[in-house]
Amino acid sequence: MNPHSDADCPMAQAIGVLGDRWSLILIREALDGADRYDDFKTRLGLSDNTLTRKLGELVESELLERTLESGRPTYRLTPAGADLASVLATLGSWSQQWFPIRRPRKPPAAIVEAARSLGLRIG
Repeated sequence: MNPHSDADCPMAQAIGVLGDRWSLILIREALDGADRYDDFKTRLGLSDNTLTRKLGELVESELLERTLESGRPTYRLTPAGADLASVLATLGSWSQQWFPIRRPRKPPAAIVEAARSLGLRIG
């Protein structure tokens, strides 16, 4: 549930959906191909409680879609979730400018493509 759903500021609403520690990181991992609970768990090392809660919140916010494949939950980005590649590209570019990392992790291809389309340099 977005606590800012009635806010008259689009930024407040976006921060209400994405402004915690893990939401954009989970979106990044989904952009990089993670689609099973175990994928997210292995890549990020989150506790089961946190991971279950955050995936549920992203599904509720309609950024991820949860389906069953072979009886196992699968998480896929919705169009709204996939569209966050450009947000992550912008954040990554900004971060590298102001808080550079010597050897940054290679971003997912969707984020690299979004950065190119925005004229940004990342990674």
